[in-house]
Amino acid sequence: MKAQIPMIEAIISIIILLTTFSIFFPGFIYQSKWPEAQILLKSRDILVTLDRLKRIWNYSFVEDISDFLNTVLEPNMLFWTETEGTFKSRIIVACNCTLEQISNLTRWIGKLKLNGREINLDFVQASLNNIPSSDVLLIFGYKNLEPYKNLLLDYLKKGNGIIEIADFESSVENAQKEIFGIVDSGSWDSIDYDRTIKPLNASSITYQPYKIFYHLPLLLRSPTKENSIPTEGLASPTCPNITSGNFTFNQTVKKFWICNSTHVYFDTNQNSKADIVVRLNEDFTLQGYKFHLNYINNYTDIGISFRPFYNFTDTDTFQFCRQPSKKRIIPLNNENERAFLYGIKKTGAGEDIRSFCVILNASGKVIWLTDPTDTIALEDDHKLLLASLILAASNKKSLQLPYAGLRIGYLTPYVNTINEDMFEVYKFSLGLGYPY
Repeated sequence: MKAQIPMIEAIISIIILLTTFSIFFPGFIYQSKWPEAQILLKSRDILVTLDRLKRIWNYSFVEDISDFLNTVLEPNMLFWTETEGTFKSRIIVACNCTLEQISNLTRWIGKLKLNGREINLDFVQASLNNIPSSDVLLIFGYKNLEPYKNLLLDYLKKGNGIIEIADFESSVENAQKEIFGIVDSGSWDSIDYDRTIKPLNASSITYQPYKIFYHLPLLLRSPTKENSIPTEGLASPTCPNITSGNFTFNQTVKKFWICNSTHVYFDTNQNSKADIVVRLNEDFTLQGYKFHLNYINNYTDIGISFRPFYNFTDTDTFQFCRQPSKKRIIPLNNENERAFLYGIKKTGAGEDIRSFCVILNASGKVIWLTDPTDTIALEDDHKLLLASLILAASNKKSLQLPYAGLRIGYLTPYVNTINEDMFEVYKFSLGLGYPY
């Protein structure tokens, strides 16, 4: 028995030594990471191939990439895509407004077209205490935002934007100051004309809405069928079909006629006769302002974009930037560089800024503007401005969540550009992975 004790002690000592050795000197295990490398190589090769085929743009927004990937990937490989940095093809606008206002907004700007692709603004009614999943919140009309401040700040943290169309009859409360960066300052003053602020560079707060407003084509419907186009100073055109519509801005109405897929006729002096003909992708001038004809869509509508430097002054008695019965709103801390649109008063010494009607916060994702519908019905220039602000503030990350339970998966980004109506730079990412 005594002889067994040293043997047991020796065995225990050996076990302890082996355990200690394995802890401090673990065995070498070689891992090739080949499955991960294979996924990255495949996704890179697919993205490069799509780029050379000029298909990334289509698969980013227009076409479903599933059919293509199913032909080049093995059956057990899963895939998903993401886009980031530009506008979604379907932008959900949570609208704190009436059903009538939603109907009007949908009719005015529900359908847009940019760089050859359709962008649909889907307006859904929303309450401020229960904001649905969306890309931008539109608050139509003044609301006391104090009870909803934390909800709105949380909404912004998700990458979404907020737009408020409202005039103030009383002082701006703290929630408005914190979220929108605005404050009241006396009453409105008389102005001579409105002006958009030209950004100094691409990092300026107002750069995005400025860029969008002067490039985004507004679709003008042509609902009326015509038998002929009355002309003045032009030869009578021969057209296979004719439809007509109206282009409204600065309290003027300019009638137009679609003749074919390449020519549109305009009445510039409001005598119901066409006196200029505009070809597709051509600049033209109305009321001293330059415009561009971007699209002619099957006799249903045309796409017109505004060119710098358009002013919103409508008449001597009304300007977009002047609401005499309301509070005058200015940027908090006099940060005038956050103003996109303001009113100017001519003085003996030059020009003075007298009023503001579109103000962005420091992030550019939160925008306040005065309510022009208090005075007149929205015209096409106001509609384009509102569409531009919605696009600028909207969430620009389209996320398709990867499959749950992936054993391994990687997301490969690819930067793509397009420049038909407006220069867009965005990131398209392809995710590949295995479930087991």
